[in-house]
Amino acid sequence: MMKAFRKRTFAALAVSAVLCSLPTYAADLENESYSIGASFGQYLSGQLEGQEALGQTIDLNALMDGVEDALKGETKLDPEAMLDHLNARAERLNTELKARQQAEMDAAKAANDAYLAENAQKAGVVVTESGLQYQVLAQGEGEKPAAEDVVTVHFKGWTIDGSQFENTYTKGEPAQMSLIHTIPGWEEGVQLMSPGAKYRFVMPANLSYDIQDPKAAMAPHSALIFEIELIAFSEPKAGNFGHGASMGGGAAMDDMLQGH
Repeated sequence: MMKAFRKRTFAALAVSAVLCSLPTYAADLENESYSIGASFGQYLSGQLEGQEALGQTIDLNALMDGVEDALKGETKLDPEAMLDHLNARAERLNTELKARQQAEMDAAKAANDAYLAENAQKAGVVVTESGLQYQVLAQGEGEKPAAEDVVTVHFKGWTIDGSQFENTYTKGEPAQMSLIHTIPGWEEGVQLMSPGAKYRFVMPANLSYDIQDPKAAMAPHSALIFEIELIAFSEPKAGNFGHGASMGGGAAMDDMLQGH
């Protein structure tokens, strides 16, 4: 008798424990389900915001109907028709995106061309046959480096909007590189200098990185401005060739500027 009573008591307690946990589980299920829906909505909202910025609006009621029908497995359009509509929208988005990127690239090129034309007229600016522009800030003395030489330099670099992307002075030590591994504007310009000289260069895009990728870290067709102080140079030795001007952390300047 006692054993049967104990079994019934334990069973009742077990059922009671399950019943007590049901409200908590129900609340958790509701919150979890809501969180899934909200997360999906936030992701979708971000996607649609980008599309609307490209002139492609959305019918929100139809979108919600589509989500609900898909969850029920009762879509009103067959998969092939839906794919056709999605592809048509994607094509319009890509066309508009390319048009806007091209407009931005054209504007950037115009701004850089205007800067180069204005700078070329400033007193003391010399323009070489290649289009390199330079101004002597301080004369040096002695021989001038060859393209194969390793140079030791301090330098600062800017884009034409005044954004500085490198300054070796703030790092406390100069950079060392082989001229043959630098951009054309550096290779040509530093060979004009003697140790102790300091020049200001404006390098057109074709003498710098000639960036034409609208997704790059730097604007397309960017002219670059450098102030370079030549400290010394020497003939290359084994293991002493350098890899162009360092942008810090061991990364090459061209990788940093192009967003790699």
